[in-house]
Amino acid sequence: MTPPFNYPASKAKLIEDWVDDIWADFPTSVIEDSSFNIELWHTPQDEIILTEINPRAAHSYHYNYLYSFGTSLFGDNLALAKDGSEPKTTPWSMWKNGEVKNYTLIVLITTINPGNVSEILDYDYVKHLEDKEKILVRHCKQPSDVLRDADITAAGVMLLQIWVVGQTPQDCINKRD
Repeated sequence: MTPPFNYPASKAKLIEDWVDDIWADFPTSVIEDSSFNIELWHTPQDEIILTEINPRAAHSYHYNYLYSFGTSLFGDNLALAKDGSEPKTTPWSMWKNGEVKNYTLIVLITTINPGNVSEILDYDYVKHLEDKEKILVRHCKQPSDVLRDADITAAGVMLLQIWVVGQTPQDCINKRD
């Protein structure tokens, strides 16, 4: 969920300090002029556990930031690559300041089953989500695709990415039906 609905912005400094500590261990040449996204878990005891560092800003989050904050992570990444320009306003700073436009839930649909994608997913329902519910769906695999055993990884195969947007976290949750 973007922004996090169960983590208060008042604790942003805790994460900022943790990130500064983590980056202090990386050589400057590794992190200069680069985009990263960091995924972490935060425990009720305020422990932060690193789960993933992506040496690029994962594209699926571009839409979360667009819908939740009205910012363009695509544009920010291009400006950084072109001339090192950093954005004046970031989703992080907007979240800290309470400038949330919407909440965005990304739903990743994967499978570990080989076969015809059209037999794995209910494409009538996917069409309903797109046409009637006006939910953004990225088709990573097409209905005509056939998945073989060799295509299946431990994480499965991504079939769809779905972005559910609402004015509150509950709005996103209520769209589950």
